[in-house]
Amino acid sequence: MGRRQENAEATRRRLLETGGALIARLGFDQVSVEAITQACGVAKGTFYVHFPSKEALAEAVGRQPFADLEAETEALGGPVEARLRHYARGFLGVIRRFGLHLTQQWVRGVIDPARVRPGLDAAKRAYDLETFERLLRGAVARGELRPETPTGALARLIVAWLYGAMVCWCMAGGALDTDALLEDWFAWQLGPTLARFAAGPQEGPREA
Repeated sequence: MGRRQENAEATRRRLLETGGALIARLGFDQVSVEAITQACGVAKGTFYVHFPSKEALAEAVGRQPFADLEAETEALGGPVEARLRHYARGFLGVIRRFGLHLTQQWVRGVIDPARVRPGLDAAKRAYDLETFERLLRGAVARGELRPETPTGALARLIVAWLYGAMVCWCMAGGALDTDALLEDWFAWQLGPTLARFAAGPQEGPREA
C-alpha cells in the first residue's frame, strides 16, 4: 500500500471512529455530516470521497469491527472450533463495546424490517450469516470438515444463538456473562455438532 492509500485509509478510519462516537453519544438524527467532518478536521467533500451518505457511514461503523474480526480469525491457526469460538467471543465483545444503549436501540429498530429507520443496519443479519458461511466453507476447503457439511444450516444456528445471547444481554441490562454462556454453548451444543462433520484423518485439503 502506497503512502497516498495509507493516508486515505487513515482518513476513512478517522471518519468512522469520530462519526461512530458522535452517533453513539448523540443519536443518528442529531449528527450531521458537517459535524463529523468538523470534528475530524477535514473538508466536507472529503467525507463523500469515502462515504456516499451518513447512512453509509453508520452502516460501516457497525460492520468494520466485524470485518476486522473476520480477518483476524482467518489468520489464526488451530482447529475450526477454536476459530469459530474466537469469532463468536469477539462478536459479543464488539456488542459490549458498542454499549447497552446503542445495542438496545439497534435491536428495537430492526425487529420489524418494514419500519427500519435511517441509520440502522437492517441487513446485518444477512452479513453475519455470510461471514459464518465463509468461515465454515473455509474449514471445508482446508479438509477440517467434510464436503457435505451443511454450512448454511450451521451458520444459521450460530447466528441465531449469538443474536439470542445479544437480546438476553440487553434484557439483563448488560448484567449477563456472555463469555461463560458461550463456553457452555460450545461445550454442550456447537462443539458436538461440529464433531459430527469432522473430516477423517484420511481426508486432506480439497483441491481448488
